Amino acid sequence: MKKNLKTIIFSLIGLLILSVTILVLQLTQPDNNSLNDNPDQTTEYIPLVTVITDYTAQDIISIHIINKNDSGYTIIPDSQPDSWKIGEISRKVTYNQAGFLNLAANAAQLSTSSTAQENVKPEELEKYGLSQSAMTVIVKFKPDSEVTFLIGGDVPGRAEFYFKKDDNSTVYTISSHLIMPFLNSRHDWIDKTAFPPYNPETAVERLTVERLGWDKPMIIEPLPEYEFEEATTFNTHKFTSPVNIELDQEKTRDILYGIFGLTAYSVAAVDADDEFLETAGIKTPSCTVTAEFGGEAYTLTIGNPAQSADGITVGWFGTSSQVPGVLFLFEPNPVLLPWLYTEPEDLVSQMFMMPYIYSLDELIIEFSPENQEESQTKILNFKITGDTEENTITLDGIKLSQIESDLFTQLYQYLILAKGESLFFEQEHKGETIAKITYIYRDESRPDNTVEFLTADDRKSVIRVNGENLYKCRDVYTTRLIKNIQAFIDGGEIVLNW
Repeated sequence: MKKNLKTIIFSLIGLLILSVTILVLQLTQPDNNSLNDNPDQTTEYIPLVTVITDYTAQDIISIHIINKNDSGYTIIPDSQPDSWKIGEISRKVTYNQAGFLNLAANAAQLSTSSTAQENVKPEELEKYGLSQSAMTVIVKFKPDSEVTFLIGGDVPGRAEFYFKKDDNSTVYTISSHLIMPFLNSRHDWIDKTAFPPYNPETAVERLTVERLGWDKPMIIEPLPEYEFEEATTFNTHKFTSPVNIELDQEKTRDILYGIFGLTAYSVAAVDADDEFLETAGIKTPSCTVTAEFGGEAYTLTIGNPAQSADGITVGWFGTSSQVPGVLFLFEPNPVLLPWLYTEPEDLVSQMFMMPYIYSLDELIIEFSPENQEESQTKILNFKITGDTEENTITLDGIKLSQIESDLFTQLYQYLILAKGESLFFEQEHKGETIAKITYIYRDESRPDNTVEFLTADDRKSVIRVNGENLYKCRDVYTTRLIKNIQAFIDGGEIVLNW
C-alpha cells in the first residue's frame, strides 16, 4: 500500500475516534435545568467550595438558632474563657461545653461543599426546604458584622443539607457534620447527668424507696461489719422496712448504687411551671428514691410516664436534688430505673443464717425424732471450743470422737444451707414445731439467733427467724433435716442434697 494512502486511512480513523469521544462527552454532560427542576434525584453538583464565614470562635458575639425543635434561642459567651451559655435560660445549669465549642468552631469557619443551583427564584426554594419555615441561624461577630443563613432539607443519597445565605440567591450543599449541631433545641445543650458517680470510699448509709401502692417504704441499711470468723452471713445489707430481713448483695446492687451516675436521655424543661410539674407527676410522684451518702441526701423523684401518641411509654419524667430546676426524661428501662420495677421480695437473700462455726460457743438443736410422739422432743446441746487448728466439740458434756466431729461438721453444713425460697410474713401462723436451732456466740455482746421450722400447707414449711415468720421452704428440706439429725445420732450418713 502506498505511503500516502496509509496516511489518509489512519487520519480518517483518528477523526472517527475524536468524533465519538465528543459525542460521549455531550451525552454525559449534566443537564442543569433537569437538576433544578428535581433536586430529589441523586445528581453530581458542581464541587465548588464557597467560604461563608472566616472568623475564629473568639470573634463570635452570639449565635441565634431557630429550628423545628425550638422556637428560638441564643448562645452567648459565658464569663469563663471558652465557656458558653444560653441567654434564654436564666437558671445556672451545667452545659455540654465541648458541644458548644464544636458549634462555635463550625459557625466561625463555614464552607459549603458544592453549588446546587444559582439564581434561585423565591418560589423555587420550597423544593430545597428553604422556604420561610427553614431553619435559620444568625451569627454575630466582632466588631459589628452579622451572617444569616438558612438550612433546608437533606440532600438525597448524600450526607449533606441544602444551604443558603439569607442575602444570596444561590443554593448550596453543605456537609451534615457541620450542620447537625444547629438542629439541637436549647435543652439539648444541658448536661443530662442527674447524679454524680459513686465514690467507693464512702458507704451508702441508708436507701429509702417510696412508691405508689406500697403501704410502707423500702428501707435498706448496711449490716454490722464483723471479722470473718464472727460473721453470720455473706450478705452486706438488710431491709429495715417493710420487714427486717437480709438482702442478696448481687440482687441489691442496682437498687443501692444505681442512683449514682444516673443520666437522662433528654431534658424536658427548665424551671417548669406548676401545671407542667403536675402533668409530669412530680407533685405526686410514682416513686421517690433517697440515698444517704457521705453525710448528704441524694433524692430522685420519678413522676409520670411520657407516652407517644399511640400510648407507648417513651420515658419517665424525673427530677434530681443535685440539679434543681431541671426536669429530666429518663429511659423506661428496668436496669436504669430499678426502683420502679422491683418488688421487695425480689431482693431478699435465700441464704439467711450462715455463722462461722468457730464463732459459736454453743449450738442447740431441738427436734422431734421420727416415729415418736410430739411431746418427746429431743435436745442436742453442742459446746464448741478452739478453732480449725485445735478444737473440741462436746455433746451434752461428752467429747466427740473424730468420726463424730466429722459428722457434726457435715450436719452443721446442712443447717446453714437452709434457704428461704419464698417470703411469708403471716405472724399469726402457729404451725407445729419441726425443729429449732439456736446459735449462741462466743462474743457475749452478740444476741443469740434462733431458727425454727414449722409445719404449713402446700408441701411447704415455715421458717421463723428470731421469733418472726419470714420464709417458706419445701418440706423436702425439713424432712431431710430430721433424717440428718437422726443419722448423726446413729452414726449414719449425712446427706447434703434435698
